[in-house]
Amino acid sequence: MIVELYAKSDVGRVRRGNEDNFLVLDLSTEQTWTGTDGTNAPDKLRRFDLGTKGLVLVVSDGMGGALAGDVASRMAVDSVREMLVGAGGEEPCDPSIDLVECLKNATVYANLAIHLRSQEDSRCAGMGATFTGAAVKGNSLDLVQVGDSRGYVIRRGQIRLATKDQSLVQQLVDVGQISESEAETHMFRNVILQALGVNGLPDLPTHDQNDACISAVMAAAADAKVAGMSVRGIGSPLARDPDGTLREGPIVIPMLSEELRQSLHKTMRELQAGSEDWNPPADAEKKIRPMPPLESGSPLEKAIALLDGFVRSAKEGDARICTYAWAYRHLFGEPGPKWSQAYAKKVLAVAVNTPVIELPTLGKVGLDSFIVSSGTGIPGDGHWKSATYDREEWERVLGTATVLR
Repeated sequence: MIVELYAKSDVGRVRRGNEDNFLVLDLSTEQTWTGTDGTNAPDKLRRFDLGTKGLVLVVSDGMGGALAGDVASRMAVDSVREMLVGAGGEEPCDPSIDLVECLKNATVYANLAIHLRSQEDSRCAGMGATFTGAAVKGNSLDLVQVGDSRGYVIRRGQIRLATKDQSLVQQLVDVGQISESEAETHMFRNVILQALGVNGLPDLPTHDQNDACISAVMAAAADAKVAGMSVRGIGSPLARDPDGTLREGPIVIPMLSEELRQSLHKTMRELQAGSEDWNPPADAEKKIRPMPPLESGSPLEKAIALLDGFVRSAKEGDARICTYAWAYRHLFGEPGPKWSQAYAKKVLAVAVNTPVIELPTLGKVGLDSFIVSSGTGIPGDGHWKSATYDREEWERVLGTATVLR
């Protein structure tokens, strides 16, 4: 079999950094090429005869922000390469074992490596990566997949999808709730159910059923099929197309009606009363703590104290953000009877001068990172010109924070 290779990854028009990576590994010669190595393939990997040990091809899409996403995808391809060729003291793939089994084992190892790194390094907390690998040996082609990066087979002028997305919309298609065309525009089309490093060790290539259940309820609520539950978009409002298709906001969170809340509280009380051994979790009755009182001083001193409080709350899992009006009251006192953009500019002029603080999973933040428009729920357009993260990354960390108004 003659192998001809071409690989290319592009950052696209939205993100600042490229979080994708790939691996080409000829096991017979141990020649490798990854996305980190550059765009030009080594001469020996452009065209060659397939050796007896086989060939491994991998693509990986990192998640977790500009730094962590790049780290996760690079670790995915590097870990698999090390396991298959026996680098770093590891045993190489035994030729007597099916190559796809070696690739599966290497993928599990990569998953563990990414997971441990995310636990040990706060800058990489929550990072993960999709993984689609092809094991080519003899006349056979086998695929391993985690996530929704797709693999295709081109034969006789026909392109055929050879993998199946491990995603929420794919499960909804499988059970007949939506069609494949509806899946392309569904509000949860970006929700994947499996990723390397995120949920510990995956059972390849099965789905995380807990995530699937939660996401399925959210999808049903978005279609008004759950009594007392709706959804709200953070970042841009939800809207319906003329044909009834529900378009997504960048992040969607559940909203419970007061009647449903009371019903749930009643049920929990009944469960507690009916079991002497049942005890709620320590944080079950957790309430939103007020922000600490600000020290007297200049607006900048107050802003620094306010930033410290926001960052501390976010690190403790009780993230909060505020509107411009709330920030104005805490920095300057009550505004006039009619709000104007002049007040917002005055707040921003102080906020952008606060020192930056490192917030795990997001990066360097100032007070302006926590001040949002009351209409959109995200920082204003000017904020993103100097931010070291993009809107998607901000929404992942602070999009569901409590808004102080």
